[in-house]
Amino acid sequence: MNRGPIDREIEMIPMLHAVPRAARQSMLSGLRRRRFTHHEPLFLEGGTSDHFLFPTTGWVKLSKAHASGRSVIVCLVGPGQLICGNAVYAGAPYCCTAVTATKQVVILSLPRGDLLSLMERFNGVTRGLLDAISCRGMRLCHRIEEVTSGTVERRLAALFLRFVPTVTEVSEVTLPFTLTRQELADLCGTTVETAIRTMRRLQAEKIVETTKTGFIITNLAQLRSLAGELEPR
Repeated sequence: MNRGPIDREIEMIPMLHAVPRAARQSMLSGLRRRRFTHHEPLFLEGGTSDHFLFPTTGWVKLSKAHASGRSVIVCLVGPGQLICGNAVYAGAPYCCTAVTATKQVVILSLPRGDLLSLMERFNGVTRGLLDAISCRGMRLCHRIEEVTSGTVERRLAALFLRFVPTVTEVSEVTLPFTLTRQELADLCGTTVETAIRTMRRLQAEKIVETTKTGFIITNLAQLRSLAGELEPR
């Protein structure tokens, strides 16, 4: 196997980057790289969680079955992030379903036992996993504030800002994934009708545009101003 792409993508993932270069060939021998196309499931809610999964290209939607029978989006996971690491670490069934959200998604997959062994040898791996899981928990707590505070316009602004790099000097950002109006409503704690009206206002004010393949933030400064104190931390 050509490990060139894997070696480059390891640099995106702190807990794997913590493995010394000299040890990677042997210690990360179980690491696999797979390509997925749009709308492909990575795992299903209730399924066995035996591999740690990291997207290095593209985005993944996490959703949960609702009592009404429909699927409710929980969040999106992007390049370098860990997908449902708490379930894998605990050896528990997946609590949600993961489906690719972009035309091309590349996933690095590492068996659970391999990462647990690495944690025993390298403190940096342990710190990386704890950081990934704790940051996810903190973001979910912040999400409670997002979906219960302020106007829907402010919530939508904070939502879009979560997908923008923390440090960026550009005024326009492309988000390469689509979200239905129902998904936008679920992520913002509002109704579909309100989500539609609010998106129309953002587009009319030339702040966010909707395209066939995703969204374009055309006025990042104005979006940050709308989000105010709800801007992602």
